[in-house]
Amino acid sequence: MNLQAIPTRTEGHHVEAMGSEQVLFGQARATAFFLNETAALVFSLCDGKRSIEAIVGLLADAYPESAAQVRADVLSVLGNLTAEGVLTLNG
Repeated sequence: MNLQAIPTRTEGHHVEAMGSEQVLFGQARATAFFLNETAALVFSLCDGKRSIEAIVGLLADAYPESAAQVRADVLSVLGNLTAEGVLTLNG
Protein backbone atom coordinates (compact mmCIF):
# COMPACT_ATOMS: atom_id res chain seq x y z
CA MET A 1 0.00 0.00 0.00
CA ASN A 2 1.37 3.41 -0.99
CA LEU A 3 1.94 5.38 2.23
CA GLN A 4 1.51 8.65 0.32
CA ALA A 5 -2.03 7.67 -0.73
CA ILE A 6 -4.85 9.66 0.80
CA PRO A 7 -7.77 7.61 2.12
CA THR A 8 -11.11 9.25 1.37
CA ARG A 9 -14.53 8.19 2.60
CA THR A 10 -16.98 7.17 -0.09
CA GLU A 11 -20.43 8.75 -0.13
CA GLY A 12 -23.22 7.22 1.90
CA HIS A 13 -21.30 6.00 4.94
CA HIS A 14 -21.61 7.29 8.48
CA VAL A 15 -20.66 6.17 11.98
CA GLU A 16 -23.03 6.00 14.93
CA ALA A 17 -22.27 5.16 18.52
CA MET A 18 -24.33 2.28 19.88
CA GLY A 19 -23.43 1.88 23.51
CA SER A 20 -19.69 1.28 23.65
CA GLU A 21 -19.57 0.18 19.99
CA GLN A 22 -19.08 2.25 16.87
CA VAL A 23 -21.14 1.09 13.90
CA LEU A 24 -20.36 2.16 10.35
CA PHE A 25 -23.45 2.16 8.15
CA GLY A 26 -23.37 2.06 4.37
CA GLN A 27 -26.54 3.21 2.68
CA ALA A 28 -25.75 2.13 -0.89
CA ARG A 29 -25.45 -1.57 -0.06
CA ALA A 30 -27.41 -1.54 3.21
CA THR A 31 -24.38 -2.69 5.19
CA ALA A 32 -23.23 -2.27 8.77
CA PHE A 33 -19.74 -2.80 10.16
CA PHE A 34 -18.89 -2.90 13.83
CA LEU A 35 -15.68 -0.94 14.37
CA ASN A 36 -13.34 -1.65 17.22
CA GLU A 37 -11.62 1.31 18.86
CA THR A 38 -8.66 1.22 16.49
CA ALA A 39 -10.79 0.98 13.34
CA ALA A 40 -13.08 3.80 14.51
CA LEU A 41 -10.08 6.04 15.19
CA VAL A 42 -8.47 5.28 11.83
CA PHE A 43 -11.77 5.90 10.02
CA SER A 44 -12.19 9.24 11.81
CA LEU A 45 -8.76 10.33 10.53
CA CYS A 46 -9.66 9.54 6.90
CA ASP A 47 -10.70 13.06 5.98
CA GLY A 48 -9.47 13.13 2.39
CA LYS A 49 -6.54 15.36 3.37
CA ARG A 50 -4.21 13.15 5.42
CA SER A 51 -1.97 10.55 3.81
CA ILE A 52 -1.64 7.05 5.19
CA GLU A 53 1.83 8.04 6.40
CA ALA A 54 0.38 11.02 8.28
CA ILE A 55 -2.28 8.85 9.92
CA VAL A 56 0.36 6.33 11.02
CA GLY A 57 2.49 9.18 12.39
CA LEU A 58 -0.37 10.73 14.36
CA LEU A 59 -1.32 7.43 15.95
CA ALA A 60 2.29 6.42 16.66
CA ASP A 61 2.77 9.76 18.45
CA ALA A 62 -0.49 9.35 20.37
CA TYR A 63 0.26 5.75 21.39
CA PRO A 64 4.06 5.52 21.72
CA GLU A 65 3.82 2.27 23.69
CA SER A 66 2.19 0.66 20.63
CA ALA A 67 4.17 2.48 17.93
CA ALA A 68 5.61 -0.77 16.55
CA GLN A 69 2.12 -2.15 15.91
CA VAL A 70 0.45 1.05 14.69
CA ARG A 71 1.52 0.80 11.04
CA ALA A 72 0.31 -2.79 10.68
CA ASP A 73 -3.01 -1.94 12.36
CA VAL A 74 -3.61 1.14 10.19
CA LEU A 75 -2.79 -0.76 6.99
CA SER A 76 -5.08 -3.62 8.02
CA VAL A 77 -8.01 -1.29 8.77
CA LEU A 78 -7.51 0.67 5.55
CA GLY A 79 -7.23 -2.53 3.53
CA ASN A 80 -10.46 -3.90 4.98
CA LEU A 81 -12.43 -0.66 4.58
CA THR A 82 -11.14 -0.17 1.04
CA ALA A 83 -12.10 -3.74 0.11
CA GLU A 84 -15.60 -3.07 1.45
CA GLY A 85 -15.94 0.11 -0.62
CA VAL A 86 -16.04 2.38 2.42
CA LEU A 87 -12.80 4.17 1.48
CA THR A 88 -10.92 4.94 -1.70
CA LEU A 89 -7.18 5.53 -1.86
CA ASN A 90 -6.13 8.52 -3.94
CA GLY A 91 -2.55 8.91 -5.04
